[in-house]
Amino acid sequence: METSDKDVLMHLAREATSSQTAEPRLRELAAHENATVRKAAARNPRMPADVLAALMKDPEWQKFIEGQPKVLVSQETRILNPVSFSPLK
Repeated sequence: METSDKDVLMHLAREATSSQTAEPRLRELAAHENATVRKAAARNPRMPADVLAALMKDPEWQKFIEGQPKVLVSQETRILNPVSFSPLK
């Protein structure tokens, strides 16, 4: 059975989003010639910050970002102290 380019790209995109993919391989996938593979790699929470910063400089990536909805409007962080009856205390 012959593997099509579409099948290869789908496999690479799945590999890019996998939590099992090693950092060196994530770096390779983030530099892949196919934009879909690069986007999938960027979604991986294990992607190093320096690679994400490099992607932000890519003009093709900028076009992709501009087309995305602005979901996060604001974020607030609070540190709470447990109360006397808390199981965390």
